[in-house]
Amino acid sequence: GHSGRVIAVIAVFLQITDLLMVTYRYVRVLQVGTLKYLEKIISISFSHLLNTNTSPASNSSSIASFRPSRDSSSSSLSRDHLPDSSTFHPLLV
Repeated sequence: GHSGRVIAVIAVFLQITDLLMVTYRYVRVLQVGTLKYLEKIISISFSHLLNTNTSPASNSSSIASFRPSRDSSSSSLSRDHLPDSSTFHPLLV
């Protein structure tokens, strides 16, 4: 009958909206993660650019002298924006 088709359409519509909500929630989480990751990459590449512009030869030493000041600071924000040299290399290769 006619009512059966309407119910089927509503059921499909509900499934689609449910899927969209889950996808939307996932995309939002993904966006936040991507933004933080992009922020990290930008800050790394920017500091890398500054290092290479000032002195290309002593690039590794400038990163080394960069470390103690960061490790001594207790703020998690600066540590989050300036990861260890271990995360430098895969991004810059």
